[in-house]
Amino acid sequence: MSKNHTGKILAIGIIVLFIGVGIHPAFAVEDRTSASENENLIIASEEIYEKPVGLSLLKRYATQIYQYGWEEQATGFSEPRGLHDIYAVDEHIVWAVAYDASGVNEPICEFTKTENGGELWEANEIIGAPDEGDTAMIFAVDENHAWVPIHSGDPQGIWATSDGGETWVHQDTAEFSEGGAFPNIVHFWDENIGWCQGDPVDGYFEMYTTTDGGNNWERVPQENIPTPLPGEYGIVGYYDVVGDTVWWGTANAYPLRVFRSKDRGYSWEAFEVPFDAGSYVDIQFKDENNGIAIDKNFEFAFLAETSDGGETWHLIDYEGTCFAADFDYVPNTANMYISSGVNAIVPAARGFSRSFDGGHSWSIWTDVPEEVLLGYTGASTWVNPGRVMGWVGGINEDEFTGGVWKYTGPSNIPPTPPIIIGEKDPTPEIKYEYSFTSIDPNGDNISYLIDWGDGTVEGWYGPYKSGDSIYAAHTYHDKSAQYIRAKAKDHPYEAESDWSYLWIRGRDRNHESNNKEDCNCKEIDSRHLVILERQLNRLEVYTKLLLVLSKYNPELKEISEKLSNEISTLNEMFEELTNDRFPIICDNLEKIVYFIDGYAGYLVFLLDIYQDYPIIYNIILLMVAPLVTIEMSFTILAFIFQCSWIKPFP
Repeated sequence: MSKNHTGKILAIGIIVLFIGVGIHPAFAVEDRTSASENENLIIASEEIYEKPVGLSLLKRYATQIYQYGWEEQATGFSEPRGLHDIYAVDEHIVWAVAYDASGVNEPICEFTKTENGGELWEANEIIGAPDEGDTAMIFAVDENHAWVPIHSGDPQGIWATSDGGETWVHQDTAEFSEGGAFPNIVHFWDENIGWCQGDPVDGYFEMYTTTDGGNNWERVPQENIPTPLPGEYGIVGYYDVVGDTVWWGTANAYPLRVFRSKDRGYSWEAFEVPFDAGSYVDIQFKDENNGIAIDKNFEFAFLAETSDGGETWHLIDYEGTCFAADFDYVPNTANMYISSGVNAIVPAARGFSRSFDGGHSWSIWTDVPEEVLLGYTGASTWVNPGRVMGWVGGINEDEFTGGVWKYTGPSNIPPTPPIIIGEKDPTPEIKYEYSFTSIDPNGDNISYLIDWGDGTVEGWYGPYKSGDSIYAAHTYHDKSAQYIRAKAKDHPYEAESDWSYLWIRGRDRNHESNNKEDCNCKEIDSRHLVILERQLNRLEVYTKLLLVLSKYNPELKEISEKLSNEISTLNEMFEELTNDRFPIICDNLEKIVYFIDGYAGYLVFLLDIYQDYPIIYNIILLMVAPLVTIEMSFTILAFIFQCSWIKPFP
């Protein structure tokens, strides 16, 4: 698992802080003669750190270093059990129900639960469940309240717990007792309001709603539900919910249909899905309008999409491999879906794949361990508390070994505010082109939003590759605009950067004057530029070391080339800074600090990637120190020159 980079980086940062302020006196603000003035400087510094500048590496990135990857966890069952349904309430609370994996395949009603993200799972029986009963799925709203549909036993129905699974109650007003009855699904919006669904009984689907946690269920009237087609039935756990809207899929009939309720299960509509006869229809929605239907009756999936809440569906002619054992939309992402396949005989049908464009293209998830693939039971659940996290079912060896795998994705860090380059005093009625460049520390693709300062806002443009410059042109019709600003957003997580600004029209920049004599600040001492130049040289040396090591690790070649390009860009900015005259220096300082912000995030990302390669890890860690020195120094310079961008924007 990951090393603790945070402590090392913070230690380096503290050392650099003393270097920046103590060893280099020319970087200090003049006339600091009282404690109160020093306190004001600290307050100003805190304002900086709310923006992605200054000590961004220390505050913005170092606190976001976490473990990630795959981790085997013990489900706590004393007998061989596989998980056939898992539900995550959040990143801490997860419930699951099990099947007999001993080879006998006896019906069982057992569950397991964790309240700490899987560090400890506690397994138990659903006490009072019927002999020969089997669990369909599980749903929970917190660590105490959960509901399970149990079928095939006598009686069938919904069992509920309100004490974390210590005791269970059969909620018998949801009857599921007549011929043909079979409970498939249960869902709750909170501790009180819920809905459950089963196969047709007495000529219409058996569904119930409750407003008191299931103590009293009322059957949905026949006139509120479309008549079932001959042989049509629902499927255990094949449903989705967004807000008050519920969808569930059907099987064993033609045409295939998706049912929808917009009022928490009280009234229903049904819409056709263009799958062939024999399909089993599951659905996943990213919002109330956009979703994907999947046919799960084959090893590889057939997909259809909707943009009107499920009323109309169109087949997706996708690229790549989409498996059909399980299928999930990852919450809080732009368009990320995960598919998984289970097949012990055909290896090609076993695995995980991901789509970042709403199911149109899929790529195999190559870093899933072989142990996960071999033991996978077809059950998974995903959450996204700022990073992708999920649990996938397996089979335990004993009470203390195995049964579920947890995946924790890299911490998602927003992209840097874009660097904006272009004309600072545009003439009206002439079109000017500007470039916008942002870096995403995780390497995600980026979209851009541009506010031209005259009431025109454009975007989001993209997505584009991290670090690639995009170009946009604009024509001003007068000289009223004071700035151009832009922000970046990553994909698929949609984390947004802060705004970055390019000030235009000779704006009053809080003491930034076009007349150098009016500036109450110091010249840059050439000795200190030499010190900064040495830090750049150190970065170049460490990058060349990585290039040498690429002979033994080919992945490093691309990384070292990328870092070399970043250093070249930084050198160009440095030369521009030293050649220009004030007031242009403030804009250049801003560009450098924002650029370093992205560079720093990329190094932190690499630290996680190469945590198990000590030589590479330590070289990358050595690169952090000069980078922090440079960023701190330029930030302090911005204080000296009283640059307006160092203060919170109005």
